[in-house]
Amino acid sequence: MSGGLQVMRDNQWADVTPIENGLVVNIGDLLQILSNDKFVSAIHRAVAKKVGPRISVACFFNGVVTSPKMYGPIKELISEENPPLYKEFQIADYVSEFFSKPLDKTVLDLFRL
Repeated sequence: MSGGLQVMRDNQWADVTPIENGLVVNIGDLLQILSNDKFVSAIHRAVAKKVGPRISVACFFNGVVTSPKMYGPIKELISEENPPLYKEFQIADYVSEFFSKPLDKTVLDLFRL
């Protein structure tokens, strides 16, 4: 029985079967960029189910918005064999793009080299 979380798999929504006492962590776009695609952001959604109980907590970590800090792949993960896949950007630029995109699109492609 599904707990309400679905992920995009093979261009279809697939139910995520909950594991008792388990914790699901969705890797976000920022960690995908920082890891240079070592960790991948899951396209996901929550679907309301009448089966319960269920606890969901959404936490968003954006980085520093007001300073001129640049974000991109972590330098120690970059080499000739593993070149950067994303350009550097400020969080304010990412947030602006994120909130202006359609719900069914990803922002990752806008920062991909």
